[in-house]
Amino acid sequence: RRVSDHKVLNSLVADLLVNLDREYLKTASVVQSLSQFVTVEKAEIDADLDTLFSGNTMLQESWMKARGCVLTDPELSITLSCSHIETVLKACLKSLGESGYERETVERLSSLTLKALRASGAIDDNTSQMLRGAATIFQCVGASRNDRSVSHGKNAGYVPPPSDLAQTINHLAGVASVFVMKQTALVRKSSD
Repeated sequence: RRVSDHKVLNSLVADLLVNLDREYLKTASVVQSLSQFVTVEKAEIDADLDTLFSGNTMLQESWMKARGCVLTDPELSITLSCSHIETVLKACLKSLGESGYERETVERLSSLTLKALRASGAIDDNTSQMLRGAATIFQCVGASRNDRSVSHGKNAGYVPPPSDLAQTINHLAGVASVFVMKQTALVRKSSD
């Protein structure tokens, strides 16, 4: 018999279906467990960030708006996550006594903040490198806002971002913002 024979093909397909069903049953509990784990971790990250931003009404409101539409409007969440970063960086620059940053892009705001923090002399080389990493995150969030959100209109062939991308961007924006806020607070404390 040949593989192209309908009876042989039907037998192969039937065997494949049985094997796939068996594999699905083996992995279904793992997939469910991982899904539950991710849901719990997401909730814990959100709660931690909510707490960290709760000391400043403007920052908390900015964060909550960006987080609130991750699932319902990923495009808007990406835009608002970038806006949140800009709000945090402006607050950091203000607390460091800087001026002239009010209309700058997220890329420029992150550069100015990094420069001001380094100029203080209160951060070590490793922290400076981590701040450069945070600046890279900020720049990538800004680029994602430009490419994957509604902030600059849509081009032909535009594909809306999935909610998991918006969630990742939102969490990166939150975590990196908190890191820069804490470094700013440490620099201010050392200068007092």
